[in-house]
Amino acid sequence: MRRWTNEIIVGTGIMLAIAIGIYGYVFLRDLPVRQQGYKITLVFPNVTGLQSGDGVTVSGLKVGRILAMNLTRQGVEVRVWMNGQVPFPKDSRAAIRSIGMIGEKYIALLPGQSPENLHEDDVVFGVYESDLADAGGSLTEMIDQTKALLSKINTA
Repeated sequence: MRRWTNEIIVGTGIMLAIAIGIYGYVFLRDLPVRQQGYKITLVFPNVTGLQSGDGVTVSGLKVGRILAMNLTRQGVEVRVWMNGQVPFPKDSRAAIRSIGMIGEKYIALLPGQSPENLHEDDVVFGVYESDLADAGGSLTEMIDQTKALLSKINTA
C-alpha cells in the first residue's frame, strides 16, 4: 500500500509543476485566454522594429497586442487583438512609435470621430513615425565615415 501512495504523491507533484509552468507561460506572454475582445488588421508602409507580442496603446494605456505580421501589396498587414473594453471609432488611425532611446516599438491607436465603432476584421491604416531611435543607425554610419576621413587627413 505504501508503494502506491509514493507514486501518487510523485505523480501529483509532477502534474502540479506542469500546471504551474503552463500558467506562468500564459501569464508572462500576456496571452488572451477566455478573454473578450476582437481582432482587427492594421496596415503600415513600414514596421521596422515592431515584433509580434508588442503592445497596442491608447493614451498610454495598453488595449491590445500584436498577433502576427504579413507582407502584402498594400504594405505590411499587422493582425492585432483588442481587449474590447472600450469601443474605438471606425475612422481611428494607428502610428508606430518608440519607447525611449532604446527603440522598443509599440502601436499607438489614435481614436477618430466616427459614430460607427471598429468591429471584428476591420482594417485601419497607419503610419510609421521615425524618431531619434531610428536616427541612431544613420548617425553611427556618419561617425564611422568621419573617423575614416580624419584618419586619411592624418595620414596625408
